Amino acid sequence: MKIFLIFATIFTVVMGVSLFHLKHKVVELESERAGLLCDIRDVKEECQILHAEWAVFTDPERISRLAKKHLKMDAAVGDQVVWDKDLSQPVEGEQT
Repeated sequence: MKIFLIFATIFTVVMGVSLFHLKHKVVELESERAGLLCDIRDVKEECQILHAEWAVFTDPERISRLAKKHLKMDAAVGDQVVWDKDLSQPVEGEQT
């Protein structure tokens, strides 16, 4: 009977220590998970902002307005367009 009590006590202590260690690890992992979820939320918000900025920056009307303002250029007309076969010299990078 004495051996059973010693074995039960040792088993209880080992189980208690194991349970404490497991609980500590779970709390640690839950904290890490919460941090990762927060990081994911921040990245999603940044992506939404970047998509909105991209939509503004690539707006054709905005690009046209900025081109007229800073480049001082007008739209190309038909007689300004030349086909590569009509050029007397080959286009750079083109193999003949």
